[in-house]
Amino acid sequence: MLPPEQDFDLENKLKERLETTKKQKEKQLAASTQLNKELQELFSKIPKKPREAMEVLDEKIKKLEHKRTITSIPLQEEKKILYEIQAVEKVKKQLLEYNAMESKIQDKKKQQNDTWDSVKANNATIDELESVLSKVRLANKLGCKPAELQNISMDCPSDKVGRIIGRGGATIKQIETKCKVSMNVDNVMSKIHLTGTEAGMACAISEIDKIVLAVDEEVTDAPEDLLTYLTTRRVHALEVFRAEHASVQMEVLLKKKMVALRGPPTEVSYCKEKLLGMTLTKAKKEMKSKETGLVVGKGGTAINKIIDTHQVAIDVSETGEDEYTAIVLGPPANVEAAMNEMNSLLDDNADVVETMTIPSMFRNILLMDSGEPIRKLQSEVNEKVREEMGGGYVLINVQRETTEDGTVLNIKGRKVSVICAMPVIEEALDAMKEKMIIIKIDPFVSSRIIGKGGETIKKLRRKGVNIEVEKDIVCIHASDAEQGKEVEQEVQAIIAENQILRMDFDPASIKPMFREIIRHEQKDKINELVWMTLDDDTFKIILRGPQEKIDEAKAIIESIMETNFVHQIEISADDEAPLLAGGQTSALKKFEDELGVSLFLVRNKYVLEVKGERPKVEAAVKRIKQFIHGGDGYTVASIGVSKQAMGVVIGKGGSKRAELEEQFQDVSIFTGSNASRIVVRGPEEQVKACRVEILKLVSSVRIVETMELTEAERKKLSQDVVRKVTMGIPVIVKLNDSGLTIRGVMSDVRDAQVHLNEKVKGYYEATVELEPTQLASVRGACRDPSHFKRIEETSKAKINLDIGASAIRITGKRAAVKQAKLLIVGFLEFLLPSDFARLAIAKPLQSTVADAGSLGDVSATSGANVTLDRDLNMIQIQSSDPEKVKAAVAMMKPKVEEAQRLAFSMTLTPSEDFIIPMLIGKGGTRVNSLRVETGCTIDINKEDRTITCVGQTEDDTAKARDILTGIVDTARRECLFVDIPINAVAPFLGRQGAHIKKFSQLHGVEVERMRKTPSKLKITGKEMSVQSAKKALDEWIRSYQEQNAEKVMTVDPKSFPAIIGRQGSTISALTKEFNVKIDTNREAGAGKNWGGGGEK
Repeated sequence: MLPPEQDFDLENKLKERLETTKKQKEKQLAASTQLNKELQELFSKIPKKPREAMEVLDEKIKKLEHKRTITSIPLQEEKKILYEIQAVEKVKKQLLEYNAMESKIQDKKKQQNDTWDSVKANNATIDELESVLSKVRLANKLGCKPAELQNISMDCPSDKVGRIIGRGGATIKQIETKCKVSMNVDNVMSKIHLTGTEAGMACAISEIDKIVLAVDEEVTDAPEDLLTYLTTRRVHALEVFRAEHASVQMEVLLKKKMVALRGPPTEVSYCKEKLLGMTLTKAKKEMKSKETGLVVGKGGTAINKIIDTHQVAIDVSETGEDEYTAIVLGPPANVEAAMNEMNSLLDDNADVVETMTIPSMFRNILLMDSGEPIRKLQSEVNEKVREEMGGGYVLINVQRETTEDGTVLNIKGRKVSVICAMPVIEEALDAMKEKMIIIKIDPFVSSRIIGKGGETIKKLRRKGVNIEVEKDIVCIHASDAEQGKEVEQEVQAIIAENQILRMDFDPASIKPMFREIIRHEQKDKINELVWMTLDDDTFKIILRGPQEKIDEAKAIIESIMETNFVHQIEISADDEAPLLAGGQTSALKKFEDELGVSLFLVRNKYVLEVKGERPKVEAAVKRIKQFIHGGDGYTVASIGVSKQAMGVVIGKGGSKRAELEEQFQDVSIFTGSNASRIVVRGPEEQVKACRVEILKLVSSVRIVETMELTEAERKKLSQDVVRKVTMGIPVIVKLNDSGLTIRGVMSDVRDAQVHLNEKVKGYYEATVELEPTQLASVRGACRDPSHFKRIEETSKAKINLDIGASAIRITGKRAAVKQAKLLIVGFLEFLLPSDFARLAIAKPLQSTVADAGSLGDVSATSGANVTLDRDLNMIQIQSSDPEKVKAAVAMMKPKVEEAQRLAFSMTLTPSEDFIIPMLIGKGGTRVNSLRVETGCTIDINKEDRTITCVGQTEDDTAKARDILTGIVDTARRECLFVDIPINAVAPFLGRQGAHIKKFSQLHGVEVERMRKTPSKLKITGKEMSVQSAKKALDEWIRSYQEQNAEKVMTVDPKSFPAIIGRQGSTISALTKEFNVKIDTNREAGAGKNWGGGGEK
């Protein structure tokens, strides 16, 4: 009786029985082996079987015995018969042995046959048990009883067999797992054998039907980025997609640029739609080799982590020497997250140098004892960094240079390490500062604490105590507080013996006053009391010593100053002649006699030195400044003129000057030091009237200026060059063998001369003229050289204050000079806001509104200096009298505004240079035609790309505006520029230009290759034709790039023989197989291939 089902394990029982049977079989096989061995031994021992049988042998013996006994034979013959009988007996014995051995062999064979019969019986039993056990196991695997298992075979279309099997049997395994069946496919007979329960086989048949009835679709329009993304290692997008669409088999074939889908029609259609609807984006990251190493990581660990985390495809390629590019591909959110992680990784691991400004005395403290403190600080910081970050290192050093703010401490390392280190360093420095004793001192005391050759400070330093002196600070750092206090008391004692007093004086006169003190007879007395020096930075006299001696020395210096006071007055070159003219009756001599002071003119410095008793000096300074600059009804006017105009004002033998001085009583007229300026001094009203008269004389004077040129300079000029250079300036220029002459009014001649000088000498020069009082203000401001230096750095032009010419000179390239000039005008307006004004005016208006005659009239009437600045396109108005500036502005502004209403201006962009020749026309025909048509003056400036027109009426100007705007707008629409890859230029042009001509004719346009930019094409024609041609050209470029993709690969020069092959066999085979052209460059270690499309 079988035990209950729940306690009976049929599989184990079968296993036990099978094991027992197998053991019996093994024993039987061992016994059979032993029998076989024994049988072989018997075979080896069995004697040779005699030919005669036993009966024959017995008969032979019987016959021989009969012959011997019955017949009478000789003895010899009898012996012979006996020998024969013995031989037969021997054979008979051999036969008996053979028969006995043969009997044993047969017995062994019988035993062996019985054993093999038992083995065969066990084999049958084993086969039966294994069959039953397999069935039981299958039933257990499928979760059913053995009795529930059924078998079925079904036909399968031969073309579907492979699909049902799947790659590596994957589909069979999938069906077996899902339906709980055992499945076997007969490839040859196209049969499917199923084993399982009824429900399982129904499920399997349904799955098989789905496969058999499934459709195939090749998605060939899938974007290449999508295929790349799905096939990227470590990106699970394809597995996820397959899991979501289990009924559809999907294979991505990257080389064929397609996705193969197989499954139910509706599922395949839905899967394709969802596949093509995937949104992917790309991001690019440019990196250096060091950054690339961080992103990739050792063995690719870092980049694999980014790919695994964000499920993006990342391709890192070398794009140049030490230049790499990482392309990140994936869903937008994933790409953004991956890029953020890459940027964060690079940012955190970037080598940075953070600086920390510390007091200068910290430097020596950190570097004392051969740098032991800073090494200790670095060790503590790195220990903290490793503790908090699990690794990392920073390097700390102190810069040698010190600044006013202190010494710079450098902290070098990776950013995350440096960030971690900064608070630790700050904490350590704070702890160091707590142990310091800081004493504020006057900078002039520091030398006394240091001592000669450092003698004093060396005595103050002791073991465990460091003392540093930095400008106005003494720092004492001591490990022992008592020792620190002791050194502090000694320092305070030195300070008490070296008090400082700063005596204030006028900066303009401090140096000559100090010179008087050190020359005075009491200088030795002062030196006995205190140490004295002049501080050039603060313009103060410094006294150092005990307080009571300082007070005594101060009193001596003040008494010296009362009787030997010195003041310096800055003058211009034009002021020298009025002061010195007349010898013993000169103004300088009169001032000395009248005011009781000594006057000394320092010509090379343009300084007048006044010396005497303080009250008298102060009164003399006021009186002399009035004489030089005007005031209290006395005024000074400066008029710039040419040398030839100067002759008109002076007259023959000074006759005209004398006439003017007689006409305007109490007025003195002087010529400037460089004979280019007339200075008028006297009562205000008289000077004003005299100035107007002089301006009337010189405003209409036309002068001739000669420019001497070297032979090399003369070769640079021709009449055409001169005409272009001086275009827009109303002058007449004539060339001769030795140079040229320029004829016109003074201001125009000067501007023409500047432009011609630029052409022959290679630099441009501009000037900003100043009145005497303005020059004084600028000289004072320029004691700080940073003003002009800042403008020079910004503009790259050279700036110089020419005191002799009372002007600011600017030299350099024209654009730099213009920029510097604009900045200087702004500086002057800031420094003297009421002395300057400017009015912008377009170039075409300058010849009418800003001609020399008109400006001269305004200048004469207003009293201000009014000039045309062609560099800045403005009218410059200046005067030391603000009321005169306002009067000139009031006169000029309405004229400019009226002219501007009749003007129109347009500026083209650099890319629209091509429009200018279209407007000008061949030989200027078109612009001349426009001038006639509109009745306007039209000026086209190629340099500035500006178009300006001025009409007689507003209607003329409006008409010109409409025509010019229409021409420009049409030109913009009917002309396009297209950049073409440089390697595609020759194919597009074609042989002898055949292709570009054909292209132009086909689209009804003109296509021109730009000379300066060979890879740029210009397309001109009707608007629609131009647009159509551009579209066709873009398509041609795209097609050419696809068919002629180019790639440069850097290879080891040692690999070139392998790439080229014997007699070029390898490289020839690659060329033919992929339909590409391959060039090699052994020197550069590079190979370049192109053609056949990008994939090839």
